[in-house]
Amino acid sequence: MSMKEHIRPGVMLSEMLFPHLGRPGIFADSIERIIGIGFYENVEILPILDADERHRVGELIRTNGLSLNSWMSFIQMEEGLDLGSLDEGHRRKSVARTIEFMEPAAEVGTRGFGVLVGPDPGPAQRAAVIDALVISFCELGDAISAFTPMHLLFEPMDREAHKKGVIGPTSEFVPLTERVRKHYPQIGVCWDSSHIALNGEDLCDSLEASWHTVTQIHFANPVLDPQSPVYGDTHQPFGPPGIIGPQKIADVILKAEAIGMCDNERPYMSVEVRTTLGGDPWETDAHQRETLSQAWALYEKAKRRL
Repeated sequence: MSMKEHIRPGVMLSEMLFPHLGRPGIFADSIERIIGIGFYENVEILPILDADERHRVGELIRTNGLSLNSWMSFIQMEEGLDLGSLDEGHRRKSVARTIEFMEPAAEVGTRGFGVLVGPDPGPAQRAAVIDALVISFCELGDAISAFTPMHLLFEPMDREAHKKGVIGPTSEFVPLTERVRKHYPQIGVCWDSSHIALNGEDLCDSLEASWHTVTQIHFANPVLDPQSPVYGDTHQPFGPPGIIGPQKIADVILKAEAIGMCDNERPYMSVEVRTTLGGDPWETDAHQRETLSQAWALYEKAKRRL
């Protein structure tokens, strides 16, 4: 069985292209090249502000059978948006600003419209912030319903190590998702190997406990040594000094199959590596594809032993 018969490989283009973000046409040009390579089925980008580039990307996505995720992450960070803010005015502003990007995202054929959770305020206020986050997600769900089949996607963070998000461990993002789904069933989790590991959790145990809430997987490589200059969720190339390489990815794919995640449809699994300043994004891409191909070979080897 080929990899594409089992999973939908994807790439986080906004990280791969990081040194060149802001260059006119960068996403359209790169998606065109990705199509030529023929390896990925899903691409993940930031909101595209230029109307002409949006039109071009939309045409490329629709005519070549790709799926696409659009992430609000950089805009949330740059503008200080916080969907869990206890300042009701700021929470409403954050929701309203996020909604502004939904129509342009739909224009380019977005499947998953991704947002991040906000910062952790500490134990005393954590429950209140999570309640506010649930309200915001439900409001965003109402708004995004006008752009079906686009759906809301959120990425839990690591809490103590690096990004310090309010959500959080598997034991908390699962019930949060279930709360939102009572009002907006289409919300999904972007399960990220880096944040799971930085929370001190076993990857396969986390996936088994959460897979019914997960609509997207990111393979990102965290560095767990606090003394390292690249400690945390810094989107390192796969392998040391990080902990994620081909074997860990193969283990997650095997677990996804074992728990039934692959029964009804092929799960979306994207690689997420940041190209450093001065680096070549297409060298990053070659590394990502080689790592995923090696992981698939290890998966097939493990299957033959069963």
